[in-house]
Amino acid sequence: MMWLEVSVMADIAAVEALSSLFTQHGEGGTAVEEPFFTDAEGEHYGIDTARPARISTYLPNTSEGAERLKRIEEGLWHLSAFGLAPIGSLQTRPVDEANWANAWKE
Repeated sequence: MMWLEVSVMADIAAVEALSSLFTQHGEGGTAVEEPFFTDAEGEHYGIDTARPARISTYLPNTSEGAERLKRIEEGLWHLSAFGLAPIGSLQTRPVDEANWANAWKE
């Protein structure tokens, strides 16, 4: 089975609202990749709020998944219309089920 990874880059202030939207319509939860400050050795020591976070979820690549994707797109439009915080464009990519469990590592 094929899955669709759905993600968006957004201001840190929008992470909670986007996570809620993605969790409501996605499959198996939401992943948030926050941008970190790193020292010379590459160690993380804090969140860089000046850079966007990446929020993602997965949808089955089916007609039901397509309907859920529409709901996510509508939710993004509403959040953007209210000027919550800068939200980038929605990105999607297909992921084979055999690779789905490891896709978050890429």
